[in-house]
Amino acid sequence: LIGEVCTTEKRRFLMTEIIEVPTTTNTTSKLQALINKTGNISAKYIFPAMKITVDVPLTYYNNTEFAGSGINSTIFKLMKDAPTTIFKEGTPLLAPKNPTAAENIIIHDIAFDGTRDSQAYVKKLYNKPWGHGYHNILMLGVFGNPAYTNTKNCKLYNLSFKDSLGDGIRAEGIYNVTIHDIYGERVGHDLICLVADTASVYKVKAKIDVNAGIRTRSARNVKMWDCEIDGSGGTAYSPGFEVQSTASNWKSYNIEIWNCYVHDTFGPGVQIIGTVPNNSDIQIHHCVFENCGEMPPANKLPYVGGVVFDGFNNIKIYSNDFIGCLGNSVSNAKYDIAGSMSGLTAEVYNN
Repeated sequence: LIGEVCTTEKRRFLMTEIIEVPTTTNTTSKLQALINKTGNISAKYIFPAMKITVDVPLTYYNNTEFAGSGINSTIFKLMKDAPTTIFKEGTPLLAPKNPTAAENIIIHDIAFDGTRDSQAYVKKLYNKPWGHGYHNILMLGVFGNPAYTNTKNCKLYNLSFKDSLGDGIRAEGIYNVTIHDIYGERVGHDLICLVADTASVYKVKAKIDVNAGIRTRSARNVKMWDCEIDGSGGTAYSPGFEVQSTASNWKSYNIEIWNCYVHDTFGPGVQIIGTVPNNSDIQIHHCVFENCGEMPPANKLPYVGGVVFDGFNNIKIYSNDFIGCLGNSVSNAKYDIAGSMSGLTAEVYNN
């Protein structure tokens, strides 16, 4: 480029190979062959309106973009009775080839269907097959072995997830990720689960069914806004948002939730929980919590309601509306996790 600065983004665009995915590439095994043939280069795969059967877990190189034609048009659908010898627990449906050094992954305008009611192999293993790490759909980082350097500089947007037995997006060890315009229903764990340093998550609409809509774990510098978490149709006793810190060698800090609507949850609208010391700096503001804490009395879990917090210093909960929440609107208390640390500091005002 003459006479102008050649930025990293411009260089990548100029060097990216554009691949039009044919409609005959209608399984992940065929798509895997196409990716392997293309090789380890910067590549943008453009998908037409088509259904792709997930018959093997799909892996892809760094600097890859998957551009679908819309969540009602480009659909990845897990095969019926996906064998647990191939789709093992903790094995995602889609993930980078090098999960400990992935970067520049962009995935957008695609729908994912986990066909959870058609997975008899998993149901034979568990009375309740969801919530065990089977069929996490999109994975960044390493399942059960997070490090903040696993994955860098990724964007996930305009995606939908339904009927999975695991998480929609599970990111264990990411730096600088943007996730937005996400829809999820009947996912088998969290819709979005992040172990992250520097993440922006916004415009997420989740109908929670088994676990939280959005969960951060041992994360820092995470901003979440303009999200709706709906617990009215599921069986989840979990919160709408979960901010959790459990790793002894990492501290969770600088997490902010604002301008969100959380309603009709069995558990709290937001649960903040630290089981290790020195977590800090949480802000929850300008949110609406309606009919949260609808836990059936038979479960005998106390301290539900709008926001339940424990184990963090310097929490600020302000300028929120609490409407019809059972239990307390705000509680400094434990909820459903042993080993939490109480007696820390918070400011609660103008609610």
